[in-house]
Amino acid sequence: MLTLCSQRIFLLNRLRDQGLNYRQLDTVVQAIVVSRILCAFSGWDPFLNEELTERINAFFTKGYRYGFTTKIMEITIQNRVPAAVRQTAQPSN
Repeated sequence: MLTLCSQRIFLLNRLRDQGLNYRQLDTVVQAIVVSRILCAFSGWDPFLNEELTERINAFFTKGYRYGFTTKIMEITIQNRVPAAVRQTAQPSN
C-alpha cells in the first residue's frame, strides 16, 4: 500500500511543476493518497504494529515536508483510530 502511495509522489511533483498551489496539492493528496490509506486501515487494524505505524506516519511527514499537505497527519496505535479521521469527524462551526 505504501509503495503505491509513494509512487503518487512522482505524480504530485509533476502537478506541482505544472503550477498547482499547496491547497490544490493538499486536495489531491487527500483524494489519492490519504483516502486509500484510511480505507485500507480497517483491514490493517488487527495487524497494525508499532513498525507499520511508524512507516505510515513517516510517509505522512514526508508529504508534509515536501509541501504536498498543509498538516501532518498521524495514525496512533493506542486507540486504533487514525488522527486524520478524528480531525475530519469533528463538527465544523
